[in-house]
Amino acid sequence: MRRCAGSGCRRARSRAERRPLKIFRAAADIDGSMPPVSRLRLAAAILAGALVRPAHAVLPSAVNAGCYLAAAGDCRVHIDPITINMSPGRHLVAVQVRADDTPVYDFRADAASPPSGSYSPSTPALDVGVQCNQTVVVTLLAQDSGDPVFAKVGETTTITCPSGTLP
Repeated sequence: MRRCAGSGCRRARSRAERRPLKIFRAAADIDGSMPPVSRLRLAAAILAGALVRPAHAVLPSAVNAGCYLAAAGDCRVHIDPITINMSPGRHLVAVQVRADDTPVYDFRADAASPPSGSYSPSTPALDVGVQCNQTVVVTLLAQDSGDPVFAKVGETTTITCPSGTLP
């Protein structure tokens, strides 16, 4: 930022103030003019495009589950074995199974030789304790080398657990 005295000096603009002008100049007509309405539409389109997240590279995978009464007052959600499918050329980073947004299984792949293609964690099935006479939704999240964060790859419909009393 340059210092100057007198009214002939312009204040230095911040980076945020300079950016829109560059965008508008690049999109201006050949003669350098662009109507104000077009500038607003262009700015809206640029902002909308900037907020759109890229598609996840991990592919949809099935998750199947059901709730059962293990003992009086002891309900459990049984989650069938899962398989995670990755896009070609991608490697698995992590898998998470959640029951009503609470993580019940968290898997992290080996950093040196992560699985690729399709992967089924070694746990054959998962039984998770839940409250009887309640509902639960089981969600499968996965992250592969093409995703910066977890992506929801599967989810059950609402599962209703039994009342918790044996007949």
